[in-house]
Amino acid sequence: RKILIKNKRLKPEVEKRQLDLFLKGIDTEGNNDNDVDSAANVEGEDGPAAFSDNAKLRDDDDEAHPELNVDVNDDASRRTLFGQLGLKLKLSSNLSREEEEALYNGYQYKGATTNIHPLLSSRVNYTQPIKFPGFSKAEERNIHYHMSSFSENVALQHLKQNPIEFVNYNKRQLSRIYPKGGRVDSSNYMPQIFWNAGCQMVSLNFQTPDLPMQLNLGKFEYNGNCGYLLKPDFMRRPDRTFDPYAESPVDGVIAAFCSVRVISGQF
Repeated sequence: RKILIKNKRLKPEVEKRQLDLFLKGIDTEGNNDNDVDSAANVEGEDGPAAFSDNAKLRDDDDEAHPELNVDVNDDASRRTLFGQLGLKLKLSSNLSREEEEALYNGYQYKGATTNIHPLLSSRVNYTQPIKFPGFSKAEERNIHYHMSSFSENVALQHLKQNPIEFVNYNKRQLSRIYPKGGRVDSSNYMPQIFWNAGCQMVSLNFQTPDLPMQLNLGKFEYNGNCGYLLKPDFMRRPDRTFDPYAESPVDGVIAAFCSVRVISGQF
């Protein structure tokens, strides 16, 4: 089983060296200082996500994931910033207003490096989050470790306009659906809509035990609550075509009806 973690994998050569030392029983703690900066930070500079137009995709990733754009008003960034300012003030307590503004304007956030055990690093399945380029462009690139995120409204629009293309997109790579920002009451949408398109990560507001959340719990109980459920064969094979809106039976699948009579129950 692989672990899906974003940007938390050592560079291949560092991972191999540290893992060999670990398996031989040699303590790798002494090597961490030299290898801290070797952790994969953003978009795998020397890892599996490196390719020719990496710079463009990095810009796309920043747009698709605003959490990567660090604001100096953020608490963590301010602590780092004020720590640097405090050091400057200790060295020179008579900074002018212009010098203080220059310190603020010249500050550049540096992401925390990853000090990860090589055995855990070897279990990481690397994915690269990018801004959705469109179905045709994604098919042309055919890069399986690219993952895009969609709000429920955007995903529903894609599903209505290009249902078959959305299903085929999810045969090659991952998609993540998240609730729209307007759900201030933490309500949920019906996840089955996007499961029908093969979307792998359909996020819900877990704090709300409504019908969509109960449906989500019931679906994954089918596989022992392990967190994964294999999609049907026709939603994985490239030689099969599936339209989520079609009323005709799916090729190779015999339609069946199931009736359930509920006498009583509780949640």
